[in-house]
Amino acid sequence: MKHHGMRDVVIMLLSSLLLFTSVLCATARVLLDDTTSFNVSVPSRDPPQVYADHTGISPADIVWKADTEDDAKLTPEERWCRFVSRGTSLMKAMMLSEEDARRELGWPYVQSPFDGDMRQDLATWGYLDTDELHRGRDGACNFQEKPKLENVFRDLKSDSRSSGKGGPNHCFYVQHSDSPAMKRDQYGRLPKPEEQRYQVGETEYRATNAHAGVGVNPTDGFLYLLDRSSAVEAARELWKRKPASNELPELRSTSDIAFGFWNRVASEATRKNLKYIMSCDILNEHTEETIRTALDKVNAGTLESQLWPGRDFEFAFGENKGEEVEAALALLGSPNGIAAGYFLIQHKMQLGWKYTGKAKVFVTEDDFPDIYMMFYVSDSAPWEGPVSNNGAQLQKSQGKSHRKRSREGASSKKSKKSKVKKVKKAYWRTAL
Repeated sequence: MKHHGMRDVVIMLLSSLLLFTSVLCATARVLLDDTTSFNVSVPSRDPPQVYADHTGISPADIVWKADTEDDAKLTPEERWCRFVSRGTSLMKAMMLSEEDARRELGWPYVQSPFDGDMRQDLATWGYLDTDELHRGRDGACNFQEKPKLENVFRDLKSDSRSSGKGGPNHCFYVQHSDSPAMKRDQYGRLPKPEEQRYQVGETEYRATNAHAGVGVNPTDGFLYLLDRSSAVEAARELWKRKPASNELPELRSTSDIAFGFWNRVASEATRKNLKYIMSCDILNEHTEETIRTALDKVNAGTLESQLWPGRDFEFAFGENKGEEVEAALALLGSPNGIAAGYFLIQHKMQLGWKYTGKAKVFVTEDDFPDIYMMFYVSDSAPWEGPVSNNGAQLQKSQGKSHRKRSREGASSKKSKKSKVKKVKKAYWRTAL
């Protein structure tokens, strides 16, 4: 099968998985992201193009929010369904052109309007972004002094030193408070963060106290997502209420801020040299829950046992891959995974066509181990070989997940069986 034809088949399989998952998850009372359609588009390999005017529409407004409060309202099964749905849509978008991805996701645009080093953009939107602040974070990127990660960089044949120690790992940190853009009082003093304001055009905004710590190493191909407090979460805590979207800075997506830092270090020769996106020291409870579920689905043991090289979850469809593919998609759609997906699909004009073919989960050797998740990035889409049995594998995987959740009574079971029977027929028609 030709490469282009194989991509069509994979997108069809992903579309079928989305539809199948939506029915199963509906029985668990979770509404999947309704921005996602189930139409199969024919992928285009034309150069990515910006589709629409971005004025007044933040990239953070058109993507799914990693909202802890919202996710907390769901059961573990519902969260799993939501993350599988998101991961599936992100994987499809990696294979589609700007216009096709926009149509598939239901977004007004996919390509981010933010580009370059973003110094001016960050300043405009109220961020503190100084060399002094970045130097103060150098230790977070000096992996040479983190013996628990020594095997990681040795096996990946990468320099573990920070830029401050002469290495290629550059650390950056920005915060949404105490910046030059914030208005001073009559004595030139900054108010408390909860009282800080800044002006963009005719509109006054409040500081959110959000922050983002990011490391980049274009030489060896690493992007490190170190720590983050989103504008939504930080503002909720600082303002003691949930903020409205139009109260937040337009530049607030982690993937956009990270791309600005990537551009500050990358040369023309290394700009597209992205190989790994690593989410470091994961603290998000829903991501940890997803990782544990993923390991359980493939009988890989406990999370605490996943010392380097940890456990790989491949996105490639193939024989007996159903459970693993579903788990990989859930990891991509988790709160700590979606930034990796956004980074790839929203910067195609600059990075070219990039895909993630594998998610790796590992922990450090410690009484209280740190959790890491790494997405492998390449210029090749994650599939090889025949796909004739993929429909059966994914159907088997989803059916197994469904059976685990089907314990709510005879009438409920009967209703579910009817829905699953219908979608199975549709699944086989589209997947094979």
